[in-house]
Amino acid sequence: MKVRSILLTGDDGYNSIGTRLLARLLRKNFEVCIAATKEQQSGMGGKINLKGGDWGETHIEEVPALWIDGSPVDAVEAAVNHYGQDFDLVISGINLGANVAGSIISSGTFSAAFRALNLGFVKHGLALSWNIPTQYWFKKHSADESLDAYLEYPGKTAAQVIKLAIDNELWQAPLLNINFPEEKSNQIVFTQPLDNLNSYFKAVELDREPQRFRYPAEITEYQQTDPHIDVFALQNGLISITPCRADFL
Repeated sequence: MKVRSILLTGDDGYNSIGTRLLARLLRKNFEVCIAATKEQQSGMGGKINLKGGDWGETHIEEVPALWIDGSPVDAVEAAVNHYGQDFDLVISGINLGANVAGSIISSGTFSAAFRALNLGFVKHGLALSWNIPTQYWFKKHSADESLDAYLEYPGKTAAQVIKLAIDNELWQAPLLNINFPEEKSNQIVFTQPLDNLNSYFKAVELDREPQRFRYPAEITEYQQTDPHIDVFALQNGLISITPCRADFL
């Protein structure tokens, strides 16, 4: 599998820590472009903005970047027009916060990579996420923030995993959902998604007065011991790689 060109995207913003890490680490060996949201857009899933919105151009880590004032899916849709080329690989992330189990349908990170494959301008994709505490999930990013604290991990570890995936032709899968544990790890396990969200994420809460709903910040400690479940892998300090289809059929 030859990879020369890579499109970077995600839902944390075009200037997010994860996108900047990948741009800096990959630009020497690949032709890299960015198409991502202007602002933090976690939890948007496959949303599109039918009424459109603003867009602009800039450079991030010396890489050309397209920002879209919309959703992650809007960003990859716009990339087709803006760059006018096919890419060998799309990489979405590195997202701050894990994307596991059936929650990936709500993930802008996963949906961006998934949409890119379905648009047909790329045949292979990676969705990368880092399992860090919930207070980072909606972090406001800035291109001025230092990357020093993140360069070794998850940065260089992610770059190594990307190279491994390319060298192994993504193990014959069109799309890989990859999650890194909170603490540095070099151990990998192939996984499948947890099939019961309620055994990991707490259910939405309804406040009677006032009538408001909210998602609890806490995550349930997963009790099962199957090492090939994505949630179990993360809780035990393993890098989880889940091969995915390119459609829901």
